[in-house]
Amino acid sequence: MILKKVKKEVGATAIEYGILSALIGVATITGLQLTGVKLDNTYCYIATQISKAVGGSGGGCSGSSSRASSSSSSNNSDGSSTDSGNSSKDTSSDASDSSSSSPGPVKYNASQNYSLRDEPSIDYVPSESLDLLNNTVVYGITGITGLYNKYGTPITTPLDLATMFGLQNQYEDYLNATIAFHKSIALNGGNASQESMNAYNTARANLYNAADSYYEKSEYSPQVFVNSPSGVSFSGTDYKTGQNFTTTDTGNDKISDLPNSTGGQFIFTNSTGGQFNIGGQTGFGITFDNPNPQ
Repeated sequence: MILKKVKKEVGATAIEYGILSALIGVATITGLQLTGVKLDNTYCYIATQISKAVGGSGGGCSGSSSRASSSSSSNNSDGSSTDSGNSSKDTSSDASDSSSSSPGPVKYNASQNYSLRDEPSIDYVPSESLDLLNNTVVYGITGITGLYNKYGTPITTPLDLATMFGLQNQYEDYLNATIAFHKSIALNGGNASQESMNAYNTARANLYNAADSYYEKSEYSPQVFVNSPSGVSFSGTDYKTGQNFTTTDTGNDKISDLPNSTGGQFIFTNSTGGQFNIGGQTGFGITFDNPNPQ
């Protein structure tokens, strides 16, 4: 019994000594590493000062930097590699974000290109872009060709046009109210319900009021440009008949009371080239400002 007890105590003590020795070893190695770095820096500093004292350049610490760098790399090569990759990725991401937020160089301007008439004059309301946006809703236009913003980005849908002026919500409300209005007409034998009519009028008024607010905060200036009025066209679907259409420009004419402007008349045509009316109208007009070289 006594022998067994002694053996147990001796075994437990040996294990404790083993653990203690391991901890001391880890602490010693860590301390020596830290001391080595500090000594290396100290000797480097002394060597630099001596070099300066005898007229040298004093640049004797490159080895220390290399060693520290090498040590860092060897101790955590995977980590440093990962960090480098992350750094590269972050830089690339930042560059990508920067390029996406920057629309690029200005390509169009009023001195070189035709533009929708959106600047004030004594005898003209500066709302050609707004009137065009209204027409896209009234006539069911869904596609646009030949219009650009000043950066040269094509304006291909009415929503693109609305977004330029911060009117996307009002445009969508107006479009939905217009669709509901025409459905009401179809369901009620050609007469819209009072509710759908009120919703339509309210949504249209909200669009124009929001546009007025935009123009109050911003200077009137051309926002929508074209290479040539004859290159502008529209496409869509008639609410009443469901017939798809495009527009044909009948020619651009000078406007007598606006000598620096050109008028375009866009006629509705079906897939076979035949003309037809939408809401009693054969088409609609747009006023373009001519290029105005300074």
